Amino acid sequence: MNYLILFLKGLLIGIGKIIPGVSGAHIAMSLHAYEESLNKLPYIKENIFYFLFLGFGIILSIFIFSPLILYLINNYYLFTMCFFIGLLSKTIKLNSESIIVIPCSIIVLLIYLFIRVPPISINNHFTSFFMGMVESFTTLIPGVSGTATYMVLGCYNDILKLYSLNNIGYLITFGLGFISFSIIIVSGISYLLKRKKHKIEIILEIFMLSSLLFMFTKLIPYITSGSILSCVSIFITGYIIASIIE
Repeated sequence: MNYLILFLKGLLIGIGKIIPGVSGAHIAMSLHAYEESLNKLPYIKENIFYFLFLGFGIILSIFIFSPLILYLINNYYLFTMCFFIGLLSKTIKLNSESIIVIPCSIIVLLIYLFIRVPPISINNHFTSFFMGMVESFTTLIPGVSGTATYMVLGCYNDILKLYSLNNIGYLITFGLGFISFSIIIVSGISYLLKRKKHKIEIILEIFMLSSLLFMFTKLIPYITSGSILSCVSIFITGYIIASIIE
């Protein structure tokens, strides 16, 4: 039964990589799989089945459910996003420290919405390696939206072309950048969670809340008076499912 739950968590985490504005690590955090995985990573031999079932769920989800998720986004964008916002809301724990988290999250949101830097084109191995590092950061840090980050950097279309095997050479250096920086991030997060856990949790919560706010801003143009009740119902459904799996 535990392995089945792990597999289901992997499916949801993989879907999180597909949904625009959603962080797979954020969903892992909401399902209590993020810190658990970090704690088990140094003892990977003893926990090989844990990572096999979780990893298999993630990989299978990305390859199998991509067409379904794209269909739902293209045809039922509002309701699909409401479900995932409800799912991810389980991670947000408002308390006395929210006076710090909320304004900082709004600042991060404004950076995503309004800050633009000179566009980065993936036209050489240096930029592909660098974007692999960026992908690692957006994948492993809960609440950091890869989609929003690529839009800010002006390379969203280049990333899509890279994923479609447009250039195998660049894809290889992209993968090397991802793997090398992932080792650094996992080691750093594990170290900090053991020694500065409370402060790191506050920082992660800022990213996660800003991610939810970013997703909500994208929904505003689609919300109508007739869809509010359905949106609330689907939001609650997502929240309940996250609670059950947790």
